[in-house]
Amino acid sequence: MLRYFLFLKLVIFTGTLAFSQLNAGDSCRTHQESLDCFGALTNYSKYWKQDSLANSGFRELFASEYLVDCTRCFMGRKWSDVSNYFGEPNRVIKWSKYEKDEKFEFWYWLNSTGGSKDYPVHREARLVITIIEGVIASFSIVFTECG
Repeated sequence: MLRYFLFLKLVIFTGTLAFSQLNAGDSCRTHQESLDCFGALTNYSKYWKQDSLANSGFRELFASEYLVDCTRCFMGRKWSDVSNYFGEPNRVIKWSKYEKDEKFEFWYWLNSTGGSKDYPVHREARLVITIIEGVIASFSIVFTECG
């Protein structure tokens, strides 16, 4: 009975059960790093989706504070396990040499190009996620200088 109670307490307070399917083949340095990355994504997913045009600055801040350190945690994951946290991408590119190959790039804007008069943006930032046959093959934050 005590073991059952302690297990429930662990599941409720750390949320490890919610990420059990994400921990298989984990490429993070530690199990805790994986929990931190996916915990942050779960907690802030609502705000990520609300900033879909990258106007509020949330995406850029979240990417620079959390996602930049979590890129390896997403590699090798099934896109279907994490896509809901990111919501609809701003751009989808389908690359396919053969009909049975499925390769997609999903782009999420991290800041609005040009910014405003008071807060100009001198570089464009985007999260680029490459999916091959349903698995995340690349997860990177890309900066492009604006002229």
